[in-house]
Amino acid sequence: AEANGIPAEHFEAIQCDLASQLLDQLAGKVDVLIFNPPYVPTPDEEVGSSGIEASWAGGSNGRVVIDRALPQIARLLAFPHG
Repeated sequence: AEANGIPAEHFEAIQCDLASQLLDQLAGKVDVLIFNPPYVPTPDEEVGSSGIEASWAGGSNGRVVIDRALPQIARLLAFPHG
């Protein structure tokens, strides 16, 4: 950010599971959300693992992460414009 002239104090790093830590703060305030979830059918134990396979692991039906994220996304998006 600083290399592009954006001061570091304009950012806050938050580590959380999907958007869990942001729901209360951003509920109904998000107009655009870009989400590229893992969707490849894999063994469920690969979902959320610490290995590279977590980047594509979608669980037995390929929708484990998507199905967990959709309720959070619905809560974050602004209505009617989001």
